[in-house]
Amino acid sequence: MHDAPSALSRRQAALTPEVAARSSLAHRSEHADTGRELACPTCGPQVPRARFGARTGYDLARCTGCGLIFIDRLGIATTGRFFAGADDRLAPRAPRDALEYGSDPGVFDRHRAAFEAVFEERWQRLNAARPDIRRVLDIGCGHGFFLAHVAPRGAMVRGIEIDPAVAGYARERFGLAVSESPIESYATDERFDAIVMCDVLGQLADPKAALERCEELLVPGGVLLIEVPNLVGLKLPFGQSWGLPHHIWQFGPRSLSRLVAASGLQPEGWSTGVLGTVSVLDRGGPSWRDRLAWAAARRLNFGNRLMLIARKLEDADRCGRALPVVDERSGGGSTPDGGFEVRQEHSDESDRR
Repeated sequence: MHDAPSALSRRQAALTPEVAARSSLAHRSEHADTGRELACPTCGPQVPRARFGARTGYDLARCTGCGLIFIDRLGIATTGRFFAGADDRLAPRAPRDALEYGSDPGVFDRHRAAFEAVFEERWQRLNAARPDIRRVLDIGCGHGFFLAHVAPRGAMVRGIEIDPAVAGYARERFGLAVSESPIESYATDERFDAIVMCDVLGQLADPKAALERCEELLVPGGVLLIEVPNLVGLKLPFGQSWGLPHHIWQFGPRSLSRLVAASGLQPEGWSTGVLGTVSVLDRGGPSWRDRLAWAAARRLNFGNRLMLIARKLEDADRCGRALPVVDERSGGGSTPDGGFEVRQEHSDESDRR
C-alpha cells in the first residue's frame, strides 16, 4: 500500500515553480511551438515518437508504443482562459479547433434537464461499479453542477477546481467544499470511494502523476471514472474540434487503458457517448441528421466521448497484475489507437455536455 503522505511530500518537493504553474489544467497559449518536447506519459522518452501531421498550426506526434497522439511541444501555461467566453466558443463560426466548453452557468441554466440526465447516468455508472458510495471527489469540478446533483444522495462530496473565480462560484451557489489546489499536490487525509475526472486528463501536463495521485486517494476497491474526447470516435457533431491546444493528449481506448494501468489502477471497461451536443441544442437542434449520427455512434460504441472505469486493487490483488493485453483485432493495426482486451460496455446515452 502507498504511504500517501510521504509520497505526496516527495512529489511536492519535486515540483519546480515552472511545473507548479502548469500543474493540473495546463491551459496553453497560441505559442504551442515553444517549450519542451513532449514524450508519451505511458511509454516514456525511450519509445520513439512519429510525426502525426499538424492541425490548425499545431504539430502532432504519435507514440509508436501505445498509439497516443499528442501535441509536439508543451507551450506556455495560460490559466484563466479556459472558462472565459464559453458562449463565444459555442457560436456557429467558432474556430475549427476551439474548445467547446458547455458547462458555463448560462448554458447550464438554459439546458438544465439535459445536464441532469447526463449527471444521473454518470452517478448510476459509478454506483454500478461501486455500490454504497459515501465519499466522492470531482477533479476539475468547474462550477459544481455535478457535485450539486450528487450531494442530495447522501454522499460526502469534495471538488477540485484551480480557477479561483469558478471555484468560488461553486462554493457560493451550492455551498460545496472546493479546493483550488492542483490534484498533483492536493493534500488531504480523506480517502474516497469514487473519483470523477471529466474533460480534465487530456489537458494535464503530467497525466500519469495525476492518476497516481488518484490511486493514492482511493480506498481499496474504489473506482475512478474518466471521461475524455475519443480520438477514434466519430467527430460528432460534424466538425467537432480537437480542442487544440488545450487538449494536449488525444486518447483512444488503448492508449487511455495503458496509461491508467501504468499508474497503478486496473481498467475495467469502457463505453462511448456523444460529446458537444450542447452546441447543437443551443442552435435549435438536433436535426434528423444529428439524431441519426448519434444513434449510429451509440449502437456501434463509436462515439466521440470515451468513458472508462478503473479500480484501485485490493491489497491481496496487487501481486501478479499486468497491463491489459492489446487486441489488434479491435483496430490497433489500422488506427492510431486501437481497442484493448477488457470488458467493453455499450452506452445508450448521449452525453450532452
